[in-house]
Amino acid sequence: MNGEQYTTQLRKPFFASSDDPAYVVHEDTFYQLRSVIVDEVVETHPVLRLFDSEDDPSTAIDGSGEGALPEADQRAVGIAHMAARARGNEGGFPSGLVQRGGYVYRSEEAREESELLAEDGPAYVTYRDATYEVEIDHEQFHEPVYRPTAEPVADDSEHIETILVATLVGARVTGDDLSTEAQQILSEASDDDYSETHPFSDAYTEVLRALDKRAYIDGNIRKDAGVRSNENEMIQYGDTYHEFFLRFGNEADT
Repeated sequence: MNGEQYTTQLRKPFFASSDDPAYVVHEDTFYQLRSVIVDEVVETHPVLRLFDSEDDPSTAIDGSGEGALPEADQRAVGIAHMAARARGNEGGFPSGLVQRGGYVYRSEEAREESELLAEDGPAYVTYRDATYEVEIDHEQFHEPVYRPTAEPVADDSEHIETILVATLVGARVTGDDLSTEAQQILSEASDDDYSETHPFSDAYTEVLRALDKRAYIDGNIRKDAGVRSNENEMIQYGDTYHEFFLRFGNEADT
C-alpha cells in the first residue's frame, strides 16, 4: 500500500476478522491482516425484488436461460427468487446473498450491463416455472469504510506457529492423559465418524472432558451444549493438530 491511506467499502479487506484472522509473510516478517472502520458513506443502489404474479404475460423474460438476460441480471434474478420463494414460507433464505428482500446491484459494471434496470426493461420474468413481477427501487445504504492494516507479529516460523496455536487451538491432549479405550475412540474418529447414544460410555465421557465439552456430559445436551453442526474446532493431540466437530445424529440424544 506504500503508506497510502487505502480504503474499501462493503467487504472487509482480506476477508479477515478477529475470530478468523489472516496472515501474510513479506521479507521474512509475518503480518496479521485486519481492518479498521474509518468512515461511513451513504450510497444509492438499485434493489431488485420479485413478486408472485397471477398473470402469465407473453412478454415475460426467461431469467435463467442463457442469452435471455445478461449474466449480471441472471444472478440477480436467481437471488431475488430466493427471497420471493421464502415470503410466507418456512425455511428462510441465505442472508449473505439476499438483502432487503431482494438483490442489491452494487457493482457499477453490473448496473451498466443490466437490462432489468433499463427504463424499458422487462416487467415480468420467469424462473423455475414461476412468473414474477419485477420491481426496481433505488434505496440508500449506509456503508462502513474500511482501512486495511498489516501489523508485524513475528520474524520466524516458530514464533508465528506459537501465535496461530494461541489463536486457533483449544484443548491440548496427549496420549498420557487418556485411557487406552479413550485413545481408541480418537483413533477411530480420525479414520471415520464415531458416535454413541446418551448416556455415554466412560471412555467417551473421558474424551469429551479432554475436549472441554463437559456440557455434553453434565447438562441438558440440546439446551446447554451449544450444539452447532458443521462448525469445526481445533485441538492439539500429541504433536498433531486436528479439526473436530460434534453433531447430533438421527437419534434424539446421539
